Formats: sequence, structure tokens, C-alpha cells
Amino acid sequence: MEVTADRTGEKWSDHGQLTSPTVDGKTYDGQYGPTDQSERIRLCETYFHNVPLGLSATSTAGVNTGFNR
Repeated sequence: MEVTADRTGEKWSDHGQLTSPTVDGKTYDGQYGPTDQSERIRLCETYFHNVPLGLSATSTAGVNTGFNR
């Protein structure tokens, strides 16, 4: 699969986190938990549920997806 979309118009937080990339004219707002890039908690309408071992689930539009290890 070839990716042809360009990422443009990025916005960064004061902590160097990519908070809103723009791809093909659509902006995707994101949010991080800590002040580094180790734990993204939201990108657009998707929320990420993290536990000490890493990503455990996501929630999008009321639909939850869990991940087993």
C-alpha cells in the first residue's frame, strides 16, 4: 500500500507533542496525558485507554475495543 497523503500544518504543544496534524486538508486534534509523547489519550474522536503495560482499549463514538495481551 502506498501512502500518498502529505501531512501539513502541524501544531505542537510546548512539550514538543504533535497536537493537530493536517492530512489532505483535514485537521486531527490530539491530546497527550503526560508532558512527553509516551501516552496519547485522544486523537479526533478516538480515546486511548492506557495501563502500566501499555494500550489496553480504545473508544470511538461509543464503541469500545479492548486489546488482550
